[in-house]
Amino acid sequence: NNKPRVLDCLFLRPTENHQGGHELSNLATNKVITRKRVTRVPITPVVIKIVHIIAEKENMSQGLKIENRTNTVLFDAA
Repeated sequence: NNKPRVLDCLFLRPTENHQGGHELSNLATNKVITRKRVTRVPITPVVIKIVHIIAEKENMSQGLKIENRTNTVLFDAA
């Protein structure tokens, strides 16, 4: 059929199961999804704009801050 077969997503991590796959953040729904295959493409200005919109809706602070599972800060741009 003519349904679109492409989703705008950000790669999060590989899945932790025996079947394999990837966890992705679907930019249209802001939900985590899993897929067997992904195709890497350059980030476009539209994707960057969507990520900024999602961050504003979730009241995220400015800049980049990366923490691990135990909330230890690995990087803080602030």
